[in-house]
Amino acid sequence: MSSQQTTSRPDSGRQQGLKGNTNGGHRKKDKFEGPKREAILKLENYINTEIIVTLSGGREVVGKLTGYDQLMNLVLENTVERLRDVNDRSKLSENTRNLGRVIIRGPLLLTISPREGFDMIANPFIDEVSDQTVI
Repeated sequence: MSSQQTTSRPDSGRQQGLKGNTNGGHRKKDKFEGPKREAILKLENYINTEIIVTLSGGREVVGKLTGYDQLMNLVLENTVERLRDVNDRSKLSENTRNLGRVIIRGPLLLTISPREGFDMIANPFIDEVSDQTVI
């Protein structure tokens, strides 16, 4: 007697009939995209001009802005780092260090300013019609 018995094993806890759903039965959520905010600083105005960038951690660099992206990552050419005073870390010394071409990640930025002059921008936290603070 040759009897073949087939045993059906559960499919590792997966539910049957989900038609190729490999996400454990969860439905894919649509990505929520909130309203697009316009950047306060228009970096295209500063392309090929020298800017001063202050980074978190206290470093300060000067260089020519040659590129950027929507995440505020910056590409600087001919970059020079201004070194801090050894005795007083809150003061910049006259010593510098040449860095050349650098890419600075957007989350590290504290301030960006042109090396010469400044531009006035509208305060984004004041409603111009009613002069009330909007937070």
